[in-house]
Amino acid sequence: RDESVPDAMYGLAVLLNMTSHNVEAGTLLDNLLHRYPDDDIVPAAQLMRGRVWFDVEEYEQAGTIFGQLAQQQGEYRDDAAYWSAKSMLRRGDAPGAARALQQALADFPESDLVPQMTYDRAVALLGAGETGAAITVLREFQSGFPEHDLAADSLQLQAAAHHQQRQYRESLARCETFQQRYSGHELIPEVALLEAENTYFLGDYTRAGAQYESFLDRYADHEQAQLARLRLGMALHQQERFDEARPWLRSVIDGRDTEQGYRAALLAVGDGEFQREDWASAEQHLGEYLSFGLDQHGADDALLKLGLARQRQGDLAAALSTFGRLVEERDDSPHRLHGLFERGQVLVELDRHDEARTAFEQVLEQGPESPFAGHAMNHLGALALRDDDFGEAALFFGSAAASLGSGDAAAEALFQQGRALMAARRYDRAENVLSTMLGSYPSHERTPRASALQAVALSRLDGDDEADHQVALAAIERVEARYLGSLEPALRASLWYEKAWCLRELGRHDDAAQTYRRVLDQEQPEQRRVGDVRDHATLELAELEVDAERYQEAATLLRRLERRTGGSKGEPRLHRQVEYRLGLCEFHLGRHVQAATLLESWLGDEPDAELVPSAQLLCAESLLSQGRYDRAIEHLDRLVEANPGNESYGPGLLRLGSCHAELQNWPLSERAFATYLHRFGDSELWFQAQFGIGWARENQ
Repeated sequence: RDESVPDAMYGLAVLLNMTSHNVEAGTLLDNLLHRYPDDDIVPAAQLMRGRVWFDVEEYEQAGTIFGQLAQQQGEYRDDAAYWSAKSMLRRGDAPGAARALQQALADFPESDLVPQMTYDRAVALLGAGETGAAITVLREFQSGFPEHDLAADSLQLQAAAHHQQRQYRESLARCETFQQRYSGHELIPEVALLEAENTYFLGDYTRAGAQYESFLDRYADHEQAQLARLRLGMALHQQERFDEARPWLRSVIDGRDTEQGYRAALLAVGDGEFQREDWASAEQHLGEYLSFGLDQHGADDALLKLGLARQRQGDLAAALSTFGRLVEERDDSPHRLHGLFERGQVLVELDRHDEARTAFEQVLEQGPESPFAGHAMNHLGALALRDDDFGEAALFFGSAAASLGSGDAAAEALFQQGRALMAARRYDRAENVLSTMLGSYPSHERTPRASALQAVALSRLDGDDEADHQVALAAIERVEARYLGSLEPALRASLWYEKAWCLRELGRHDDAAQTYRRVLDQEQPEQRRVGDVRDHATLELAELEVDAERYQEAATLLRRLERRTGGSKGEPRLHRQVEYRLGLCEFHLGRHVQAATLLESWLGDEPDAELVPSAQLLCAESLLSQGRYDRAIEHLDRLVEANPGNESYGPGLLRLGSCHAELQNWPLSERAFATYLHRFGDSELWFQAQFGIGWARENQ
């Protein structure tokens, strides 16, 4: 009944609320308001009742009480307006709270709560996404209330707002000011972490890493320690300190169960393992990252590296599928063209050449100026080379060299263009391209081979005079002096073959023969191609032996070559040349049966027209020596009928007259000898024809 009871009830409720006995405080205040509705303490009790509801997070109830109180007249209107706005902010209505606090500041400019209203208005503006306006309000707070209890909070909040605006330097400056002014403040951990975040996003990863490490040393149990571990790992990763980054990054990931905010660590770990060429680990972590979908940041980069990791492990089917996903599902990605290029390379490895060609053509179509264009042209050149389309290959390699500009890749393209032109027998262009390559890249690893090919090209040019052969020979001898030991056996054999040819053309036959033998002495490949340079060297060495009338040596060489060039897997054109020359040797060695067999076979199989008269004469001579006159006459008839201007024509007429005489075909014999005398009456063999005519007439 004492009039001080309401005050005592109010005081007790305040104490209960302050000691977190919120339910008891609320019950007591409800009792007070019910029993003493007209007491002077009622407005204060109503305000406190709203505070109790606020403290137990019943913001709807609290807001109702504060709103009603704010409509009443009295000394608590500013408090009620302030707490009403705070309740609104806690309910998630940040824009409404910001407007309410702005109105409260306008309505109560002299209130003791102006600093709190100003600070919370900045908080509400931040929550409403009006970061620039919040920064302006916080500046006003700091200039207006520099000594207020919330001054430190406002500075920290301003630093956070600048960070949110990506104004990292401004945020960093506020963090440094905070640490200078409030070194013992409870917000120091948050500010230290924010300082590290600003440094990180400014790209100073070395300094940021040190700041995160310092934060974790001091505040290992802080609620944001996990974020600091993530950032420290990412900072080390950005410095390519992958071994140091790995434990920090792995401490925040959990495979396919990694929390969303830490999934970037999966990508970073995968990338770090990729850079270390630990392909299996890279595949695992990149696959885990991609399990969360292709719409994540960096998913396209992860797809590209996942495909490459699988390719490096030899899992070509999986790599092809991965590159396919990048190409087909991420057409917005800057890595798509790279994925298309890598897809083409995998198709080449799988021997799916038509599909690979299509992929590389798409690279050129979609990115003609891209870094992959030149490499795609290289691949297209290699595919054309594989199909023996040497002209097309040369075009692609030339375009690749032009696209790649300079460096090892451009040098390689020029070298391959030179090879393709050599295969296409365009020796003048090949020599020009290889000269360009050697002049621009004298220290390139292909220099020995390119020098050898250039010398071969010089030898094969159409120049017929002695000077041309001297130039080619000098080039070959320079390659011998500088690079012979660096050349593979096949190219060394080609070089010596061309050297022998030059020596032969210069009349140095003994040197040429010696060089041909060096070709034949080269190490033989396990599966030597029919018609390779050793075969031609064998044939040409045999020709030199024939010219020197060393028929037995020539025949030995030719018989060895005959076995290789004959049959279904041989080379018919080369075999025909061997048959002719071996037939010639057998004739001079007196083995007429073998000579006739070889020469008749040669004459019946697309013979060289220039050599036909000589072969017919030798074949007839061999048959004549065997007494096979009818068969000899067949060859001689064809000879004298088709080749009246050939040097074999005269001897052919004499042999024809003799064959008919042996068969007692006297009129035909006389006619052959008479024709000879008519054409070659002043020759040194005129007497044979004269005698033949007399013999034929006597027998008639």
